[in-house]
Amino acid sequence: MKRRKTRAKTKIQLSKRKIRQMLIITAILIVPPFILWGVSSVIRSNRNYFVGKIGSWRITRPLWRRALMHTRIDYLLKTGIRELPPQVLEEFAWNRLIQLYASKKQRIKVSDEELAKYIQNLPLFKDEDGNFSLQAYRRFLNAIGIPEKEFEETLREDLLLEKLKQKVSVKATVSETEIQDAWTRSQEKFKLSYYPIKYEKFLPQISISEEEIRDYYSKHKEELVIPKRVWLSFVIIPKDKAIPHPLPKSLDALAKAIGTEVKKIGPISKEEIVPEIGLEEDFYSYAFNLPEGQRSPLFTLSNGNRCLLQVDRVEEKHIGRLDEVKDQIVEALKLAKAKELAKKEAKKLLQRAEELKWQSIQEISAEVPYLPELGKTETVVKVVKEALKKGNKVAILPKERALYLIKIERFTPAPKEIPEEEKERLRRELLKRKQAELYRQFILDFIGTTPMQRQRPK
Repeated sequence: MKRRKTRAKTKIQLSKRKIRQMLIITAILIVPPFILWGVSSVIRSNRNYFVGKIGSWRITRPLWRRALMHTRIDYLLKTGIRELPPQVLEEFAWNRLIQLYASKKQRIKVSDEELAKYIQNLPLFKDEDGNFSLQAYRRFLNAIGIPEKEFEETLREDLLLEKLKQKVSVKATVSETEIQDAWTRSQEKFKLSYYPIKYEKFLPQISISEEEIRDYYSKHKEELVIPKRVWLSFVIIPKDKAIPHPLPKSLDALAKAIGTEVKKIGPISKEEIVPEIGLEEDFYSYAFNLPEGQRSPLFTLSNGNRCLLQVDRVEEKHIGRLDEVKDQIVEALKLAKAKELAKKEAKKLLQRAEELKWQSIQEISAEVPYLPELGKTETVVKVVKEALKKGNKVAILPKERALYLIKIERFTPAPKEIPEEEKERLRRELLKRKQAELYRQFILDFIGTTPMQRQRPK
């Protein structure tokens, strides 16, 4: 009897041992995949959690949402405009984060006392006696629908950036010569007329020989670069059209399913704009980064329409072969010869300037930035002044597509003496411009030396 019990007990123990072994084997087989799945989930989650990185500052999704909100608040306070196009808002927010990181690197801080003092001194929140009114402050926030905490954090960031600007631009100075030059530019007056001699009128009579083409190619070969070009097929799905599910494997099938057509374009370079697409960052990013034969994921355009594109062919940047750049060479040689013919004609026309049909320009100063057809005013004023020094009444201005005769109808020099109030006004304006330029250059240099990664939030 005891033997039977012992035998039975041994069997039970063996059975338990086998069960433990089976459980261990099962755990070995099952648990690792779950661990790997969990790790990959965490990695995917982390990847989606971070929008980008500026230096050592990791931009999380909550931080990005806050940056968007603060940028929107700042823009509303400065312009009165509540909404911005999404892409513009994102660019402004990213630039704001760059500047905030720069202020951190400069160890700039804004205390609670500084923030409170700034808010209390804003005229918007003062009562009739000129004192800060908490009621007026809260009424304003309720009216624009912004939480008090977010409003105050936006102002704190604005003060940080203002301190950064002051620190960077403290070395800006304005000399007496610069003030005098600014006064002259603003007070000098020019009354001008112009007569165009367009190069295109000479082109039909110009011929280019094969020898000239080969000679130009041999001397300018390194300059004749063909940029990277792509050939594309794409389908635009209107925002009111349902997307077929599952998505067809070919663009032709997709176009047929939604009752549209596949559009084809190419070759295009990065500098070109596709008329149906306009300035859509995602489109050109896929177009010039996908390998040949690959299709993009479905993406949304700024107008709400969806788009799918395929890269049919890629031609990498290269020095053009003679047959590829021949037309470009012929155009360059013809234009050079046309310019010489235009100069010869200009000399002849100057002999009978009074017979020409001059196009009049209203009286201007050098402060007007741009003149229609003639281009930058400073360039026009420069050739006009050179002509006046030589005692000439007509100046010659070569441009890209035409040569212009510029007749000086009247010139009024600036008064030599600058009134003191004008001198101070000019000093303030010039100082402000210099400070802005110093700050702009500081940020550009900072961007150039700071590693950054950015991805579009999903």
